[in-house]
Amino acid sequence: SLSIRVAPINITVEEAEEALEEMKKALEDAALEGQMGPWESGSEDSSIAVHTAFSDDGVVPGSFSRLLAEETESSYLLFSVNFALVSALVALFFLNCTDAVRSKALFGLLGVGLAIFAFFGSLGFASIIGIKVNIITLWILPFLLVGIGIDDMFIISFAIERRWEEGKESAGPPVVLGQAMSDVMGPVTLTSIINVLMFVVMARSSLIGVYETAYVAIIAIVMLWFVMVTSLPALAAFDLQRQAARRSDFCPCLPSTHDEPSQPAARLSRLRSLRSVQGRAGRAPADEHDKGISASIVVTKYVYERLYSAAITRRPWQLVIIVLSLAMLVTCAVKVGSLPLGLELSDFAEEDTWEALYWDDKTLYFPFWPVHMNFGALEYNDAYVQLGMLRLWEDVVNVSEVVAPVSGFVWTAALAAWANPQVCDDAGVTITQCGPDANPICRGIWFPNIYGSRSVAVGGVCVDFQNEPSLAPWDGDVYAFYEFSHRLLNGSFSPSVPDEVVLASPDFELLLLLGVRADASLSASPCNASSAAAETCVARAVAAMTTVQKNQVVRAAAVIAHRAHELYSAMVDAGLTATVCASSCGSDSPPQACPECHDTARAELDAAELDAAAIGAYRSLPAGHPASLASYRASGHHEFCPVFPLPQDEFGMCVDLWQANDQRYAIIDPKIKQDSPGISTKPIRFAQVGGA
Repeated sequence: SLSIRVAPINITVEEAEEALEEMKKALEDAALEGQMGPWESGSEDSSIAVHTAFSDDGVVPGSFSRLLAEETESSYLLFSVNFALVSALVALFFLNCTDAVRSKALFGLLGVGLAIFAFFGSLGFASIIGIKVNIITLWILPFLLVGIGIDDMFIISFAIERRWEEGKESAGPPVVLGQAMSDVMGPVTLTSIINVLMFVVMARSSLIGVYETAYVAIIAIVMLWFVMVTSLPALAAFDLQRQAARRSDFCPCLPSTHDEPSQPAARLSRLRSLRSVQGRAGRAPADEHDKGISASIVVTKYVYERLYSAAITRRPWQLVIIVLSLAMLVTCAVKVGSLPLGLELSDFAEEDTWEALYWDDKTLYFPFWPVHMNFGALEYNDAYVQLGMLRLWEDVVNVSEVVAPVSGFVWTAALAAWANPQVCDDAGVTITQCGPDANPICRGIWFPNIYGSRSVAVGGVCVDFQNEPSLAPWDGDVYAFYEFSHRLLNGSFSPSVPDEVVLASPDFELLLLLGVRADASLSASPCNASSAAAETCVARAVAAMTTVQKNQVVRAAAVIAHRAHELYSAMVDAGLTATVCASSCGSDSPPQACPECHDTARAELDAAELDAAAIGAYRSLPAGHPASLASYRASGHHEFCPVFPLPQDEFGMCVDLWQANDQRYAIIDPKIKQDSPGISTKPIRFAQVGGA
C-alpha cells in the first residue's frame, strides 16, 4: 500500500539529507531484492531485467559515492594485514637466533609502530585542517609512506649498530648515538626533502582527490622524518642500554645467559683486522659468526658475497648486466608512447559485484554520460554574461566526443528566446505566452554575435540576417536598422522638419532609392526585364529629379516606412492614451473604455494626426524603455543572438513568468538558487546548464 503524508513536517536540512540518502539506499536494495539475474547468480539464462537503480550523487551521496566510501573503508583490513606482515618481517630481520643480547626484534617492532603512528598522525592533522580522506589516500599512502618511514628506520638502526660494534668498548650509548646520527642525518633528511618536493609537484594537479592526497603525503613525510630523527634515536638509546647491561631482547627485565667473549679488546682488534682483510678479499670474516645468526647477516652472506659481489666483479656477469640494462631501456623507449591510459568507473568496484557489472554493461551498451556546467554568482541579467555562458557551453559540446542538444539548453538563451517576440512561438505546445505578452517589460533584444556562437542552422540560437530581405539595405545589421528606425519614429522626416535637415540626413539616399523603387513605372517594360534593368531605371529617375522632387520622394517614403514599422501601432495607442483618450484610459475607467476610445479616435483623426500622435509618444519614452531605440548604433555584424538584459528586479520577475509559461523550463532544469529562496528579485547565486 502507498500512503502519502499531506501535513507538512518541520525537519532540519541535515535530517532531510539523511532521509534522502536512506531513500537512495532503499532504492538499490529494493531493486536487488530477490533478483536472481546476472548481478547475483551470474546466470546467462535469466530473463530478469538489468539493474537500473543506480542513483545519482546529487544533493546527497548516491550509488557511486557509497561505492567509493565502501571501497575506502574496505582498505582498513588490507593495510592492517600489511602492517602486521611488515611488523613480522622487520622483527625477523632484527632477530638474532643465537644471541638474545644482539637481537633487536623488539626495537624493530617499536620502530614500525613509530612509522605507523606518524602516518595516522598525519591523517589526523589533515582532518583538522579540512582535508578529506579519500580512496586514493587510504589505498596508496599507507603502503607507500609507512614503507618510506621503515626505510629510514633501517638506515638509522644499521648506522647505530655499526657505530656500537666499533665503539661500545670505549664509548657509551650517547656518544654512539651522536656519531651514528651525524652519519645518517644528511641522507635521511635529503631523501625526505626529495620526497616532499615530488608530492609538492603532484599537489599542482587540478583534481581535488589528487592534490588532497599530495597534501596528506607531504604532511606524513614531514611527520615520519620528525619521528625517525627524534623518537627512534631515543628508542635506540634504551636498546643500547639494554645491550650494555647484557639483557635479553625477548625479556629486557632479565639478564641474558649468553656469555660475553673474553678479552674484548683483543677481539675488537681481531675483528677490525678481519674487516680489513674482508675489504681486500671481498669476503666476510669467519669471526662474523660470533655475532650469531640473524636475517641481516644471512642476507649479507648470501646476497652480497655469493650473488652481488661475485657477479659485479666478473666480466661475463658485467656483460649480462649491460645487455639487460640496454634491453630495458630500449623496451621502455618503444612502449612508453603506447601505454594504455584511462581509469574506468568499474575499476573502482570489487570484481563480480553488481556495481562492477553495471558499469561494464553501461560502458559497453550505453557509453554516454550527462554533461552539466555549473555557474556561480554571475550577473545573469547582463547581456555579455548571457553570451559568455552560451559560448562556454558550445565550446564543450563542439568537442567531437560530446553529443549535445541545441544551445537552447542554456537557460539564459532559452529565456531570451522566450522574451524575444521575433523568436518566441506561442503557437507551440510548450509555450503558453511569450514574454512580451505575459508582461511588456519581459521583452528580449538582439545582440551582436561577438563570441561566434552557433546559428540556428546548426543547432544554436543566433540568427544570420545577411540574407534577410527586409534588412538588405543594412547588410543584415539589425542595429543599423534600429538606428534608422529611431530617426524614423522620432519624426526626423515629419512635415515640420526643414528641407535642408532632411537633405542632410544619413538616411536620405536610402529613402530616396526606396521611394523611387516604389514607383509603379518600374514594374513596366523595360524596367522589369531584370534586376540590372530595374537599377538602371532607378538611377535614371534619380538623375532626372530636382532637389525639391527628391525631398518630396524622401518624405513620402519616410511616411510609408513609419506607418509600416512594427512599433507604429503601439506608439499611436500610447499617443492617444496621453491625449484624446486620457480620460477614458484612466484608472477609474472601465477596462473596455480605453480600447473603444482608441478605435473611435483612429476613425475620426486623419493619417497625419495619427502620425503626430505616434511621434509624440515615441519622443516621450524614458531612457532605457524597451521600445526606445535611441541607444543603438550600427554594429558591423550580421549575426545576432537573443539576449535579455534587464535590471535585477525586472529580470527576476520575468524569470518567474518564463517558468510559468514555458514548459521547457522543467526540461532544462537550471537549478536556480538565489540569496532568498522564493524571492525572484534577489541575485542568483548558482545556476546549471546541462543536457548533453
